[in-house]
Amino acid sequence: MPETPSQPKIEAVTSPDGVFSVYSNHAGLSGTMSDVRIMFGELMDVTPERVRVLQRVHVMVSWLQAKAMARLLQDYVDSYEKLNGPLAPPKLEPVTPTDPFKPK
Repeated sequence: MPETPSQPKIEAVTSPDGVFSVYSNHAGLSGTMSDVRIMFGELMDVTPERVRVLQRVHVMVSWLQAKAMARLLQDYVDSYEKLNGPLAPPKLEPVTPTDPFKPK
């Protein structure tokens, strides 16, 4: 029986500048023939007329890396849902902004 090659140990090395961390609650995608661009941002304002997103960071990866990331992320979400139950978007009532200067 042929021996299965072992996977090398992955060692994470921190950059001398540190690791960049960013919060995101919005993501978008674009791509070229050779790359996928994942744009991460933060929703700033949502109204019936517009959605304002503060763009935080863009990450570009190869298509092959994007496919590997998609599988890794799906496996991770599946494991979370197996432990905690299915994820679903929250049910929120529409919020009408109030004008603090308008008399009540």
